[in-house]
Amino acid sequence: MTKRIAVPNVAPVPSEARRRPSEQPNAYTPKLAYSVAEACAAIGISRPTMYVLMERGQLRTVKIGGRRLIPATELERLIADAS
Repeated sequence: MTKRIAVPNVAPVPSEARRRPSEQPNAYTPKLAYSVAEACAAIGISRPTMYVLMERGQLRTVKIGGRRLIPATELERLIADAS
């Protein structure tokens, strides 16, 4: 035999209200930093090329915990310098 639990009459919460602000539709928050893979995809270069740029000191990176991140400003600077 299954017990029934009384549930109070509460209006359901719309799915949009349950989302975090960063997950709201049409909410755009630019990233401050990208992973190596994201940065490669963003500017259209290969991982080996990205690592060469990092080794040569042409691209500044930050390490947070075990992650290597590339600030968005660095990607913008790299593109501007290449023009």
